[in-house]
Amino acid sequence: MKLVMTLLVRNEEDILVMNLEHHLRQGVDFFIVTNNCSVDSTSKILQTYVDRGLMEVIDEPSDTYAQAVWVTRMAQRAVQLSADWIFHADADEFWVATQPGCLLRDVIPELSYESPLWNVDRWNAALHVGDDEQDWINPALVKFFDTQSINQHGHSLPPKILHRAQAGIQVAQGNHSVVWPSPGVTPHECRDLVILHFPYQGYQNYEKKIVQGGRAYSANPDLSDAVGSTWRKDYLSWMAGLLPAICKRRLVKKKIWNEMKSAGRLRLSPNPLAIHPTSCDVSDQERSFEADEGVICLADENYFFGVRLLYHSLRQKRPLTVYDLGLSNESRQWVSSHSDVRIRAIPQTALISSIRHVCGTSTMPKRTKREWPLWICPELILDAPYRRVAWIDADAIVLRGINRMFSMIRRKPFITQENLAPDQTANPPELFEKLPLGHQNPVEDILLNAGVSGWCLDRDRSILEGYNYPIRRIFQAGALSRDAVRWHDQGCLIWALQNAGFNSSILRPKQWNCCVKHSRLSGWTIDPCSDDADICRWLKNARQHESDAKIVHWNGHTVPWY
Repeated sequence: MKLVMTLLVRNEEDILVMNLEHHLRQGVDFFIVTNNCSVDSTSKILQTYVDRGLMEVIDEPSDTYAQAVWVTRMAQRAVQLSADWIFHADADEFWVATQPGCLLRDVIPELSYESPLWNVDRWNAALHVGDDEQDWINPALVKFFDTQSINQHGHSLPPKILHRAQAGIQVAQGNHSVVWPSPGVTPHECRDLVILHFPYQGYQNYEKKIVQGGRAYSANPDLSDAVGSTWRKDYLSWMAGLLPAICKRRLVKKKIWNEMKSAGRLRLSPNPLAIHPTSCDVSDQERSFEADEGVICLADENYFFGVRLLYHSLRQKRPLTVYDLGLSNESRQWVSSHSDVRIRAIPQTALISSIRHVCGTSTMPKRTKREWPLWICPELILDAPYRRVAWIDADAIVLRGINRMFSMIRRKPFITQENLAPDQTANPPELFEKLPLGHQNPVEDILLNAGVSGWCLDRDRSILEGYNYPIRRIFQAGALSRDAVRWHDQGCLIWALQNAGFNSSILRPKQWNCCVKHSRLSGWTIDPCSDDADICRWLKNARQHESDAKIVHWNGHTVPWY
């Protein structure tokens, strides 16, 4: 099933990321968005999803709010893109299943094939006067919803429409109904879905919405005054200076709110929004970093001696952060006694939680190596405390060139070649059938090794999000099998670079990620009981013996301390 969501937006930076991320986690495959004259960061946000291959944007310059025309155009485009089901949302609407624990993707395929149209009820966020003391009401923090919602005219809140893809349909203004090409087709009631609606997110947000919509409606010669009557009326009230007081009166007193809750009218959402309350802050792009440049790796106790080797190989030219996959107190004490190295917890993101749940206790042929950590590299890079970050596996050492490496990272992403098994590295062709690329150029194999890479988080966030996209499709949407990509997250990085229009020219010479098999250190060992001085002497000898490689990687081979 290909599920497509359409969205008409204008200056929705406060809620847009929340909406898109929620519906991605619900199983939406693709978004078609009409961006109508946005002047805030909406366009920038949308571009990040376009870059990830998740969205197509139609820029609509007309200031007439011809919603029916624009949404019908998006519906027809969804048909051209081979959608199976389509629904038309607003930025303040979040679709969920009524059965706890289910997703849209679980429910929609079970709807009767004989009925192409389904009405889905909306529940307004249940707010009271105390909520209006906040500048912006975060939808992720709202707990209760009104199951008997009414609009501002006192009428029952009309439902929205979910429908099968069909050429020739016409979507009505408001997205509340669809005219089917064949006569006599009427919608059925869908009790398995509900829309959580947030029409009011604080006065400033609402005023902006009303001013934009009121101006547009007043400029549209093709719509009767009955269409968009709420916006038209509130626009008039705003021009008269009455809107703040009107909005305050619409929010019930806390006593009445509690009575509605006791009567069972207010309910918790059957399924929460699939986002963390603080995960979608638009200012995330401007977050602070602990340092401009540094190295990160991931290790459990089995690989901690590798962390010690990596740390000393850096010679304190860059700080090192170790993501903790299960380190002992002894290892933690070692870290606390050394400068420029720290331990960081694995971030508790929804994606990592899904990966752990799906993988369970699955291990690799080497029983001490679990599968789930092999998928979380992009999440760790996105979480890194450095503005420019190098990922280096804990079974690799830096012999030379760390300053030059970061000089290259400042210019563009730092991606290294696969030189252990390039013939087994390319993704299977089936992946591109499931995940078509945003760039339509012929697919060129990028035979990389993800064990060493470098990124600027200010510059490369869209590529890193693309790195995560196949992983999300596997573990959250269930739209891909784990076998659809080659070598876990490595195949996902290949897909992300191809999707962003990169080719093999981005790859660095193999000296930057030299498999030990092809180096002069093949067969070298070191006693895992070695102290720091012994490790430094070992590294000095390694640099003298292997004079060409910048980074040596034991990828897939017995590490030197085993």
